[in-house]
Amino acid sequence: MKQIRIPSFLHDVFGEKQPIVSIAAILLFGAFLTTALYLIFPEMTVDLPVWSNALALLLMFDIFSGCIPNFTASTSNFYAARKTNRIVFIAIHVHIVLVAILLNTDIWYSIGVWAYTIAGASFVNTFTIHNPICWLPAYYLC
Repeated sequence: MKQIRIPSFLHDVFGEKQPIVSIAAILLFGAFLTTALYLIFPEMTVDLPVWSNALALLLMFDIFSGCIPNFTASTSNFYAARKTNRIVFIAIHVHIVLVAILLNTDIWYSIGVWAYTIAGASFVNTFTIHNPICWLPAYYLC
């Protein structure tokens, strides 16, 4: 499978090299879930400024798209060699709280989801996982 070199500022997300099919799957997953959420719950953006809606939807896309690279070999290998990067990357994830603020919703639920996510990611980070996706049906992302 053809792999492309990832620009250094995106290494924390995609690793150093990533198959084109993986990048396409990541972006499509993010776009599909963001669109689905917006179509199912259009009231979440009612009576809010356009800039707030756009930024919230962009952050949702980032959240949804950001889930998949964690299961690719390239990203796993990148973090296996850089333990500090992984810890810092986990720590800066406050997206869900920002989305709640932008959509003017209950921030306490988002803080709970954020805390659960950070705790779960920290727990999983204690294990050594060399190539987690290869045992899943989506093994073509390896």
